[in-house]
Amino acid sequence: MTRQMFIWRFLAIAIPAILIVLSLHLADRSTTLDKWQQSMETQVQRTSATLMADLREASTDTMLLADDSLLQHQSVQAMDMLAERFISLARFHPHYQQIRFIDVSGMERVRVNSVGGKVWRVAEDELQDKSGRDYFQEAVSLPANSLRLSHLDLNIEHGQIERPLNPMLRFSVPVVSPRGRRLGVVVINYGVAPVLVKLFNTEDPSGLRMMLLNAQGAWLAGGAEQDRWGDMLEHGRTFKQADPQAWSMLPTRQGEDLVKWASGPVRGVTRRVLPTDLVDIDNLGGWTNDRISSADPYWLVSGQMDVATILAPAYERLQIALVLLVIGLSIWAFVMRGWGKLKILSAAAMQQAQKLAKVVEQTTDHVLITDQKGRMDYVNPAFCLATGYEQREVIGENPRLLKSGQHSSEFYADMWKRIKQGENFQDLFINRRKNGMLYYEEKTIAPLLDEKGNVTHFVSTGKDITDSKITRLAFYDPLTELVNRVLFLDRLEHEISHARRSKQIIAVMFLDLDGFKGVNDELGHEAGDQLLVEFARRVSALMRRSDTFARIGGDEFAVLLKEIKNESDAEDVANKILQTMESEWWIDGKQVSIGVSIGISLYPSEEVDAGGLLKKADQAMYQAKLGGRNRYSLYHPSISEAIAGD
Repeated sequence: MTRQMFIWRFLAIAIPAILIVLSLHLADRSTTLDKWQQSMETQVQRTSATLMADLREASTDTMLLADDSLLQHQSVQAMDMLAERFISLARFHPHYQQIRFIDVSGMERVRVNSVGGKVWRVAEDELQDKSGRDYFQEAVSLPANSLRLSHLDLNIEHGQIERPLNPMLRFSVPVVSPRGRRLGVVVINYGVAPVLVKLFNTEDPSGLRMMLLNAQGAWLAGGAEQDRWGDMLEHGRTFKQADPQAWSMLPTRQGEDLVKWASGPVRGVTRRVLPTDLVDIDNLGGWTNDRISSADPYWLVSGQMDVATILAPAYERLQIALVLLVIGLSIWAFVMRGWGKLKILSAAAMQQAQKLAKVVEQTTDHVLITDQKGRMDYVNPAFCLATGYEQREVIGENPRLLKSGQHSSEFYADMWKRIKQGENFQDLFINRRKNGMLYYEEKTIAPLLDEKGNVTHFVSTGKDITDSKITRLAFYDPLTELVNRVLFLDRLEHEISHARRSKQIIAVMFLDLDGFKGVNDELGHEAGDQLLVEFARRVSALMRRSDTFARIGGDEFAVLLKEIKNESDAEDVANKILQTMESEWWIDGKQVSIGVSIGISLYPSEEVDAGGLLKKADQAMYQAKLGGRNRYSLYHPSISEAIAGD
């Protein structure tokens, strides 16, 4: 072969190869942008839901306080008793920085402050006139069973913005007598700073930046610290001014919900959140959405990311592809010069490689290969069949997309420590498929080492053993190993039928932890899980073998007591549970304050089905909370009437 002929053949191969690499890069670039847009959308939706969940309980507590009979009298003794209830509630909710009753003239009558773990009643000579504040003026004229949410803004004391800055959301409910006379307003000041820091002011290693905006376009969280609260502070800087192009694309108009947008080198996803969605209407009979109003028409939860950061992995893959192309062309040149001998060796190597590839492709084991940083380079068909993901959806992604939340951070830390040291890691993983379903996998992860002993890749092989776990998963809570809601209601329905035939009495108890949210917020969700497990252990020790103790959701539990003689038997069990709550609670080396409110309903006193009997116990539990928490209450029809309102 002449030199000229060799060059022409080389160019005939090199030019198409380069064009193919570039076209693949453009496709990779587009796919990467789409994936990040979807990832941002998921994060924005999750952040929005968490924000609303964190704030929702305050709306319920404000409504319950406004219904307290002590407010109908307003005597000195009644105000003293009311202050004690405010103090009890504030101790269980560290974010409730102020709980107040303001009379119809706008003067504070009872005020309880909570700062840095210290809770106290404000002296009478320090009470303030709030008649000029918008949250009072807007709430005092509302009809009964109404809730007004203030602006999410900075707290003001004695006419001045509090320093350091203290973001606040005020929940206000008017107090109205049975005859319609206005008596005042109950207000809970919710200090939202910890919630905002947790959701928006924490750096994401991926480069995703979360922010919360109000209807005026001001940063409430996220963004640069010196730019926040521009609608209240002198600097006056807002996102609306900083990026008017992006602002014009955000979902600020009624009917819009979620918008994907692009402004210069930035891509973003923004969701419009209505503050009125904070209220849990389902748990409050007599309340309707038209009775809920807010000074803020909406908030905007937004995630954004620089295109350069998003596309960095795509450009890294382009560089690798170009390097491999150069190597490939060099090998081709070498092959062309010694084709005869190399042809024989290549055929043997190719045959061996094809055999290995068939084994990996046809095995029923899930095979996954990642690079050093945990990005997936290869998955086999068995992996795709088990997870529901296609290869193109996962290549370049991190296996954390399979995480179910069932494993602790220590579990993953131990895994990474061992495989990075060159050791194999073998354990049972609980992962989540693309459709959201959990599956169990016996998995082995092994590092691949180069000639120098350095880790270059990780290979994971696993078997799906879900079928042996699925039955237990369907009827038992995986955290506490208690019966779940489904099995509890099934057993309750069976016992109601048995009690109807044998004319026996059964009791249902609805338990809701007091102060659990405060522990979760202060110590984290893992500490909250430890608390739930310890609570389950203590209460289980009090149960008879014939009783059923279940976790029915979150920090809510239920007990089924069979074949009791009268309501006193159920009260005895409730008192035992309350007594065990008096023992010290230590979580992660810290003592926590925790209580439980218990509602009790009886069959056949209440001729209802299983769901109805559980609901009546739930209503009795709310009555216990209204009475001061950490106590029990027996269901009576008047409770339903009180919850439903006038």
